[in-house]
Amino acid sequence: MEAMDSTEEAPTTGWRSYRCPVCSHTDGVLLAGADAVLIRCSHCDTPLEVSVRGGGQNAAAKVAQLRRPARERA
Repeated sequence: MEAMDSTEEAPTTGWRSYRCPVCSHTDGVLLAGADAVLIRCSHCDTPLEVSVRGGGQNAAAKVAQLRRPARERA
């Protein structure tokens, strides 16, 4: 396996690492061509929105705003 040259930009697809903003657990996610994905933290089960951040191997993670169907609101 060849090491990635630090001057090369990481593709927008592939594995990225992120840190959960709730429990600070670090994990990886496969973005598979998407700019952002909704996942749950594998440590604390918090719903997260993970998105591409720059050209490196890191991704930005924030707590996802879950949408409830209208019938469950009130």
